[in-house]
Amino acid sequence: MGEQYFEAALVAVGPEYRAVRSKILGLEVEEAAFLKDKLRHGAWVVRLQVEIFIGWRADPDRYAYIHQVARGTEPALERWKYRSGRPPVEKSTEIIAGLGPGYLPAVLEVLYKEPDLLDDHTISVCTQAVLVWGDRRAIPVFQAILQNQMFPWPHRARAIEALLGLEADYRYEDLLGVFNDEKNPLELRYSALASLHTADRNRAIPLFKEVLVDPKREIRLRQAAAWGLGGARDTAAIELLMEQFAAITHWDLKFDIITALGNMKDPKAAIALRQLQDLELDRGLAELMERTLEDLEKIE
Repeated sequence: MGEQYFEAALVAVGPEYRAVRSKILGLEVEEAAFLKDKLRHGAWVVRLQVEIFIGWRADPDRYAYIHQVARGTEPALERWKYRSGRPPVEKSTEIIAGLGPGYLPAVLEVLYKEPDLLDDHTISVCTQAVLVWGDRRAIPVFQAILQNQMFPWPHRARAIEALLGLEADYRYEDLLGVFNDEKNPLELRYSALASLHTADRNRAIPLFKEVLVDPKREIRLRQAAAWGLGGARDTAAIELLMEQFAAITHWDLKFDIITALGNMKDPKAAIALRQLQDLELDRGLAELMERTLEDLEKIE
């Protein structure tokens, strides 16, 4: 019977998962002995699930505590003190991280097996705790979350943050795959594209340039490309950014091109911005231009 419950747990999420978890936790010691044998299994999904169940059976109070802290509902956090109804992400992260990476399975259970209870606060707490630990055992979990369209896009965007922070192998391909999949939400594709240079700068820059100048691309993706060129500090792209600024009419993309030039932190970008000042700009863009130039002049 225990084996059947375990197999069900591997594919279940949300309420179904919690029901199966209760059955596993209710097994007698002899019935649950099969769990330890699975720790040597070749699949990370199986090993993680085993560690979660063993953790719950060995230390149920601490596992429940981690779940409550992640969601900001633990009574000791005195959530009533905060206007939002729960403590800041930083406070909950500090508590969980302080427990040590031995509780990584509990944190990953929150992220991976209970997506129905997630919001941005909970996702942020769990992701930041994993990054504090720097525990690369979490990489396949975040890769699975990123690729799984069942998860909400903000959850998958946090997976991008985690994979980059953990310096996961093949993360460029992970991000590129998310960007190229047109079934993914636009904002998730934006996050993937805008982050590509942190995974592989040399491969990302040509793609940024291609997307930036393509009028058939969604404006949001062209914004991500501009942001990426700024983040990559590709001064060779300054002329291209200037050309696009003069050619386009979309305000948000113009805004991001100015920001990208500022992010380059290079005197050449300041020269380019001064040239763009000669164009007729509305008040919002003109003020951004002035602030950006002030920041760049401090570097010069």
